[in-house]
Amino acid sequence: MLILWDLNEVLALDELRYGCAWIKDYLEFNASLSESDRRLCDGIKVVH
Repeated sequence: MLILWDLNEVLALDELRYGCAWIKDYLEFNASLSESDRRLCDGIKVVH
C-alpha cells in the first residue's frame, strides 16, 4: 500500500481551527458544560 500526501496542504493545516470546527456543535448544545467551557473556542475563526 502506498499513501501519498499533499505536503503543502498538510503543512498549512491549522489544528486549532480544525479542532474548534469539529467540536463547535458540542460546545454550543451540550447542556452539561459550564459557560467557560462553552467559550473555549471564542475568538477562533472557524472555517467550514
